[in-house]
This record gives sequence, C-alpha cells and structure tokens, in this order.
Amino acid sequence: GIPFVIDDGEDTREDPRAISALLMRLGAEARGLGLDLPASLSTFTKQPAFAARMVSINGGSIVGAILGIPVLPPLGSIVGGALGAAVAAVAVERWAMKKEWKAAGKAAAGAAIGRLLAMIGKTVVCVVAGVVLVVSVAL
Repeated sequence: GIPFVIDDGEDTREDPRAISALLMRLGAEARGLGLDLPASLSTFTKQPAFAARMVSINGGSIVGAILGIPVLPPLGSIVGGALGAAVAAVAVERWAMKKEWKAAGKAAAGAAIGRLLAMIGKTVVCVVAGVVLVVSVAL
C-alpha cells in the first residue's frame, strides 16, 4: 500500500505525492480498460487551448448533471450533463476563444451530442459487463 500521510512526529498531513501517484494509477487503469481513452489521448496530444476546452466542457457537464438530478431525477443527470457541456462550450468558445456566436453554437451542439453519445456508450458497456457478470455467476 501507499502511505497517504506523512507523520514526522509533530504533525500528520496528507502526502500529495502519494495521492497524486494513486490518482495517476487509477487513471491509467481506467484508460487500460478503455474508459475515456480517446478523450484522454486527444487531450494530451493537442494544443493547450484544446485541453482547456475539454476540461471546461467536462466541468460544465458535471455541474449540469448535478443540477439536473433534482429537476428530473432519473433523466436529469443525462439532460443536465448535455446542457452543461453545451453551456460550457458556448462560454469557452465565445468569451475565452473570442469566436462568433455561430461557431460557439456549433461547438455547443457538438459538445452536447458528444456527451450524450459518451453516456450512451458507457451505459452499453456497463450493461454488457453486468450481463457477463450475471452469466458467469450463474454458470
């Protein structure tokens, strides 16, 4: 195991290097399973501006999903995630990248559609994994 705290006798504090190493290992394992591999590779192989867009859109999607849950419980996270991604895309393209409204709208549509397709794809993978698990336990 990795120790997550440093105890020097006087105080105990988190070890940021150990936590960072754990998060990197978890990310590597997720990528090894094929989760978010295309997005991760494209984020690290493109320009910093592209990485900033991806981070902003992912953050908007998470905020939208969280805000959407109380509004429409089962589907709110899906709809909220797509809307959050679209709003974040408009904000980044329009104000940070100084693009026109038309270009920002195209980016928003792409972000929303991409987020929906990603959620559908992940759901399919989860269902397949669940079926494999049930079948393997039943046999």
